[in-house]
Amino acid sequence: MEKLDFRRLNKILAMLMDKAASDFPEKSEVSLQWTYMHLFSCSQLIKVYALKQGLSQELAAIAAALHDYGLLCTGIKDNHAETGADLLDDFLDRYNTMYGERRGLVTGEERSIIIHAVRHHSEKEDISDEPYLELLKDVDSLDRYLHGVPTGGAYLKRVQRYI
Repeated sequence: MEKLDFRRLNKILAMLMDKAASDFPEKSEVSLQWTYMHLFSCSQLIKVYALKQGLSQELAAIAAALHDYGLLCTGIKDNHAETGADLLDDFLDRYNTMYGERRGLVTGEERSIIIHAVRHHSEKEDISDEPYLELLKDVDSLDRYLHGVPTGGAYLKRVQRYI
């Protein structure tokens, strides 16, 4: 088996940890512990499903790691997907500037896929033909369920496809 290369993902996860440790909103609607657990477990879980679907494991995992960036930055659940997508250009620019040369740049095409998936990941009831978006919606739903978060509606329908 070939060695997997997750240098970009690992640095992005480290950057998220640093941001959460220094800037996590005091009045957040979710705990810092939940934020860490959910981002890390989504970024790991999605790799299995991306591999099974023939998608880039690293690209899928980066999208999963960043999918709640708006919530991490603001502490507010409402519109966190759109907020996060709007903030990601700066985050990805910072990654590319600081680490891209050594670890690999996040390309323009990858950035578009990531930001689009983040922007629309909360639209669980909608089905699209975009594989990274659909995979992120599924894994976000499945991860919540696996952590014991009450799961119903469109979230549960997505979970039932895997269970």
